Amino acid sequence: MMRKLACHAGIAAFATVFSAGVSCLAAEPSHGAAAPKAVAHVSVQGKVVDPDRRPVAKAHVVLRVVSSRVRSETGMIDVADIVAEMQADDEGRFAFERVPLDASMSHIITMLRSGQRGADVVATAPGFGLSWTPLFGLSAGAEVTLALKPAAALEGAVENDRGEPLPDAVVEVIGLSRPENPEDGFLQDTESLNLMFSALRPTAVSDREGHFRIAGLPSDQRISLWVRHADHPQKFFMAAVGEHAKAGTLARTRGGEANEIPIHVNPVRLTLPDGPRVAVRVSDENGQPVGGGRVGLLRNGEWRGRVPADGNLRMAVGSPGDYRLIYMPPEGTTGFSISRNVTLAKADNILPREIQVRIPSGRIIEGRVVGKGSDVGLPGVTVNWAGGKAAALQGPADSVASQTTTDREGRFRLPVLPGPGRISLRGDAPGFFIVDFRSANGPEREKYTWPIDVAEASELEPLRLEVSRGLIVKGRLLDPQGSPVAVIAVRITTDRSDTAQEATTDADGRFEASGLNPREGCMLSAVGDGLAAWQAVAAAPNHPLDEPRTAEIELTLQPAVTLTGRVLYDGKPLAGVRLMLRRGQQVDRGMRMNSLATAVTGADGSYRLSGLKAGDRYGIEVKPPFAAVDPKWHHQMPYVASLPDDASGDVTLEDVNLLKLNQSLSGVVIDPDGKPVTGATVSVQLRDGHTSLSRTDFSAPPPWTKTDDGGRFRLSMLPEAPLMLMAYISPGGGGRIRFPARVDVEMNQQDIRIVLDPSLVEEEE
Repeated sequence: MMRKLACHAGIAAFATVFSAGVSCLAAEPSHGAAAPKAVAHVSVQGKVVDPDRRPVAKAHVVLRVVSSRVRSETGMIDVADIVAEMQADDEGRFAFERVPLDASMSHIITMLRSGQRGADVVATAPGFGLSWTPLFGLSAGAEVTLALKPAAALEGAVENDRGEPLPDAVVEVIGLSRPENPEDGFLQDTESLNLMFSALRPTAVSDREGHFRIAGLPSDQRISLWVRHADHPQKFFMAAVGEHAKAGTLARTRGGEANEIPIHVNPVRLTLPDGPRVAVRVSDENGQPVGGGRVGLLRNGEWRGRVPADGNLRMAVGSPGDYRLIYMPPEGTTGFSISRNVTLAKADNILPREIQVRIPSGRIIEGRVVGKGSDVGLPGVTVNWAGGKAAALQGPADSVASQTTTDREGRFRLPVLPGPGRISLRGDAPGFFIVDFRSANGPEREKYTWPIDVAEASELEPLRLEVSRGLIVKGRLLDPQGSPVAVIAVRITTDRSDTAQEATTDADGRFEASGLNPREGCMLSAVGDGLAAWQAVAAAPNHPLDEPRTAEIELTLQPAVTLTGRVLYDGKPLAGVRLMLRRGQQVDRGMRMNSLATAVTGADGSYRLSGLKAGDRYGIEVKPPFAAVDPKWHHQMPYVASLPDDASGDVTLEDVNLLKLNQSLSGVVIDPDGKPVTGATVSVQLRDGHTSLSRTDFSAPPPWTKTDDGGRFRLSMLPEAPLMLMAYISPGGGGRIRFPARVDVEMNQQDIRIVLDPSLVEEEE
């Protein structure tokens, strides 16, 4: 029943639910050669039910990774987010068993291993809107339940700012979120579904009258939209359908700043503005059109589009200025990418700027990426070439490059141009360390690339690119009596990031891990219930990045402190809460909190987190299945707690009493004469007068803000409790709080008035 997605069957099933206008984005092959080897597997099973908890037979279920964007210099490389799909049985049950994740998804694997959201299960069926549940590990453990919601449709029209209909506008659903939660611009909270780079984006194309319709949406969600048209800048919109839908505005938070955006309800009218336009023609060196590639005009991620078969693409951007035009070859091919600086003027609003992009033919160079000193081929590694001579085909400011991905045996074929150039690598190869922009910048990065000089006609010799094993950490794990301990995970966390590796001990207690940055230090930890071992490996800042470094370690388990406790909501135990224990470690830049252990509360709301020793500093991340927090529980991040120097055995922490984050407050800050106070800080405290709210969840907006030019403020995702607001001015942005004004507020009050008198001399530290 279960199969890897080839696109046509799976995406088509979702497409019929949403609308006839949905494009099969996964129809294009993923970038690169043959599929690389799996380096991890993910498993999850569960059932699909309707709103009355009855099973939904034959529901379509998809397993996807949540961070499908691969960062690159161009930012235009996508990895298909869907890794498996299946049809539920007659009882609504499904099971994904050991679905492979390859090296290109190393970041996803790290997230799942560290207890972060790295994948989703998404389900839909005719007559229902889609439903999803996030995954926080490579194995979901208990069964998951996906409750489908009644279906709803978003419909309306796309027009220009003169009210004229825009046919062939593309309307894409890029995210779904709870209507009571703020829109953070990134859809990172556990209750939202981010489809920004997903093959599951519900999509419609407007007809001759500008009308569109997207069906199969859940009726209880807020909808994030991108709308684009060839002659107008793309634009973000918010919409709502279903019983909760109502027009209004929403405080959208991005980077800590909030702004009000309107919410559109059926029938929506989405208006695209005018802006500078560009007409790009892509051809080969003989002038023949080349279609299928991608073109971006990049400044703040302004516009990206696919080139039609006739090689002609129109696009528009929001404002005049300097842009970088980038052409990328069709996915699944290994052609050249071309980059060019473009300056657009206001006059281009009327007549589009014409840009010619010619793709040279070049030559093919072959090679293999292997482990240094071995013949082990490394799959899934990105190989880049840059340089060469583009002759008269390109403008003088153009840069030409190419890239591909190694196959299962580490082999690659890469187009190059005559002249000098350089080969570089990017990505991750389990057990090996690839030097790229993350570990070396500027002149030093060039030191770890391979120069080549391509002659006009001579035969090109195959390349052999060797990659070091980096930092190799190996040793034995022993129990307190000195006997080897088998089948225990040894976790290795680097000093400068939370990237971690795990190595499982064999029958003799031996373990080995490699592929870490050889210059960085790391912390080893092995945790059992009531026992733990820790060992630091010092950094070697001057070690060559392309040479291995070995650290021999003997770890001995010793009695450890175990933190125990309960998580409650509304006075009752809450199951399914994820907790991650982080232990403080002193590094060269101060204290680093390394992830140590994770736990999930059971039906009684209890947890056990082991691995600390007396005197340790620690913090716990608390991730409920819905947006909630306990402001008074100071064992959680970002607080740093300390164990007593005589702590031992089980240490029971006070209960976590969660409050839902579903309250919003808004109002105005004025002076005694009634004039608005601009730039005042408004922060939130519990009504007890001493508990200030901290930002424990960075997917939510902070519990403080600054007033705008009209003295207005809005705070959202606040705990469901009586609150007090404090408004103040902090001279020079320093830590002192001067002239504070405090006011108790009602639940969800929207007409708050705070009088702040700058003439007062009261100061508080």
